[in-house]
Amino acid sequence: MRPRAALLLAVPVLLACAAAAFAASWQLPATTLSAPGEQGREPAVVADGSGVVTAVWSPLVGVAGPVRASRFANGEWSAAASLSNPDTSANTASLVADSAGVITAVWSVQRGDDYVIQAARYAQGSWGAAQDISAAGGNARYPTAAVDSSGVVTVVWERVVGSTSVIQAARYANGAWSSTADIATASTTAGTYAVPDVAVDGAGVVTAVWVASSVGQSTVTAARYSGGIWSAPQALSSGGPPDIARQPQVAANASGSVIAVWQQFVTPNYKVAASRFTGGAWSAASVIAGSASAVTEFPQVVVDASGVATTIWQQGTLGATVIRASRDSGVGWGPPV
Repeated sequence: MRPRAALLLAVPVLLACAAAAFAASWQLPATTLSAPGEQGREPAVVADGSGVVTAVWSPLVGVAGPVRASRFANGEWSAAASLSNPDTSANTASLVADSAGVITAVWSVQRGDDYVIQAARYAQGSWGAAQDISAAGGNARYPTAAVDSSGVVTVVWERVVGSTSVIQAARYANGAWSSTADIATASTTAGTYAVPDVAVDGAGVVTAVWVASSVGQSTVTAARYSGGIWSAPQALSSGGPPDIARQPQVAANASGSVIAVWQQFVTPNYKVAASRFTGGAWSAASVIAGSASAVTEFPQVVVDASGVATTIWQQGTLGATVIRASRDSGVGWGPPV
């Protein structure tokens, strides 16, 4: 899951950890993971099956510096490790943990006037060297990763060359990264952002979502990877004409329940919309009643083992901004709280 905050503040990266298992309170003061004078941003965190926590973060926008990582094990945080070249600018780091505790971190790093996607893996007590997993040339950005129960990692990103934006993917399996695969063209209009997200179910089927743009229109779109191939892209949003949808997120559970949510413009303002993949097809987009606001944005979603989905979002109401939530057990979204 990759939330794109409206503001990214240049501050020391701070994370708090629980004092003990099932503790009733957070351990304070918070632990500073970034080095003194280092300005970290965009932190991401994951826990493996043994409870070891790994955090990554990026340097200040436009400033040369490495992606950093720290691990919490045996009651303390490790010194930060540098994953990328400290002489280049990196951003939008993300990571996943497989069932064996192997961590895969991905990010976008500057290479001359361009950006490429890189990945590094933590296994057997150390981080491996960073590897390019996207082709040189253009602007590869917004990587997001998912890992299945057998440890196969899928990374999806957007690569812009000129005014053309293409959704691409690479997979790590059998000890190596695959060649890059084109999933779909997201846009041929300059200045658009696809901002993909990805999830994988218990059978290893991968679902990617992104924004496909054309002049005056943006449509949340999905494709699925199964049997070694990516399906044709399918539009999920239906707010048009014109269709104005963005900020898609997707979640999946072990039994194959898949939920996508996004921000949808429905006259006269924005709402949260969703679609569920079930029975081999995507449901018609449903708008969550009570989610309407000019500033409804940044939806997030999870789905539990029984298929119950929970989405939260940021919503402006009566001069204030609040966080709201709604749940769907497969029979419709409940009233937001």
